[in-house]
Amino acid sequence: MAKPVNSISGTVCAAIAGHHKYMTPVQAHNHIFDRAEPFHGNEYTRWGIILEQPVADVSLKELRKHYNEDVGLVHITERLQHPDVPWYTGTPDRLITNEDDEIIGVLEIKTAGSRSASRWGQPDDEDPLIPTEYLCQVEWYRHLIQALHKKDHLDLWIAVLIAGQDYRIFKIESPPSFHANLFKTCEDFWSAYVLTDTLPDIDGSKGTTQALSEYFPSAQGENMLSSSGELEAMAAERKDLKGVIKELEARVKTIDNKLRHAIGDNLGIEGSNWTAKWSDSSRTSVDTKALKATHPELVKEFENKTTFRTLRVHYKKEV
Repeated sequence: MAKPVNSISGTVCAAIAGHHKYMTPVQAHNHIFDRAEPFHGNEYTRWGIILEQPVADVSLKELRKHYNEDVGLVHITERLQHPDVPWYTGTPDRLITNEDDEIIGVLEIKTAGSRSASRWGQPDDEDPLIPTEYLCQVEWYRHLIQALHKKDHLDLWIAVLIAGQDYRIFKIESPPSFHANLFKTCEDFWSAYVLTDTLPDIDGSKGTTQALSEYFPSAQGENMLSSSGELEAMAAERKDLKGVIKELEARVKTIDNKLRHAIGDNLGIEGSNWTAKWSDSSRTSVDTKALKATHPELVKEFENKTTFRTLRVHYKKEV
């Protein structure tokens, strides 16, 4: 049985609890065992790193106004481990210190694009909206730092820069049960799924599909398993659902064509609570067949072969 490579961090705990937008519990399991494809970052994470310090600088000014003293920020660059729970780790962005260099709080810094603006409320809202995965993350960090420094309570702050120009800072007040439930969920996950190297419940998300491909990257031989009663029932349900989906998709396509007929040579239709537009579009594509015939060496130079597994389910025709 494989041994875990990674621990449960602030990001992973949110996924285990089912609150992460981009990571499922199965992906969290793969991360812990280092089976997931490595993430090398993208434009969003690159700009998040670039903007972290400027956001920290602005946040420091805001925090000094709030505390009415010359508080400081300590940048954490290494992973911290809980003194009593080895699998409990995290790397908070900044620790807040008072004029005596005592830790009084934790600051987490985020950047968000304009499309994510609706996930954030305003700091002066009575119960401001904050993405749940970030609430999990910062509460995880708060209790980690409290345990490490033997503190009964630390203030918790989240600063976010939205679309590069909309700065907001929130003081987080969560009931004690929030972290207690989060910790219990992660503790149970570690015992039930990590120590036994057993995958958690499977859902239909793309993330779980990717995680299963990472967990079982290739078929080992040509062995075909015998079915079971549960699998027989699932296969039958799948067949029925595919039939219903096919009928519904056909109905949608019929409605779409009737809308096209109704629009005619106009741009669209304005309904009571809906609009339909039949817009002009264009697309540029590459004739790969001609390209291969004309410049085979060029095509070969840029070919990228990938290996993956494809699930195909076939049903015997009923006699």
